[in-house]
Amino acid sequence: MKRQNEAFQPEVNNSSGSQSSQRRYEVTVEKMIKGALQRFGGNMATKEEILEKIKEMYFENGLQGNEESLRNSISQILSSNKSIAIIKGTYGLKSRDYFIYDVNNAKTMKSRLQYILSNILDNRTDIATIRNLYWHNFSDTVCNDRVWEASIAKTLKQSQEFDASSSKTKYCLMKDAPL
Repeated sequence: MKRQNEAFQPEVNNSSGSQSSQRRYEVTVEKMIKGALQRFGGNMATKEEILEKIKEMYFENGLQGNEESLRNSISQILSSNKSIAIIKGTYGLKSRDYFIYDVNNAKTMKSRLQYILSNILDNRTDIATIRNLYWHNFSDTVCNDRVWEASIAKTLKQSQEFDASSSKTKYCLMKDAPL
């Protein structure tokens, strides 16, 4: 298993067929991530976008079975690197028409989520906060921990009342980060 800072070795392309075409060079996964982030507007992208950009930039001939290892290394570095900021994804209500201010009108999971988002600043927050508020306000309606948490995410993503367009966590290269 590769360690987080161990280098992957993409092949150097050389059409002349000379000895140098067999050479390999090393680039750490951290440098690959930073290089990929620099190619996105605002130096910001989701984990999947970063992986795709790295594959495009460094692995023209494919990963040859290393994709899971690369994906794991990327996840570790994104969660622990101090020069990469984590911007949590958020959910909100699409329209004021969907606001519910009275808890007595929050009888279904969807209406409870509408109630929660209607009563927080900017009517938008991340999934962890939504789950905490759901538990705080409606724990008496929860039967199974695993089911209700998954149901919240599913409801937020699939119901027309909710805006999930900003729900994916993004990673941003800090302005003065060393490359």
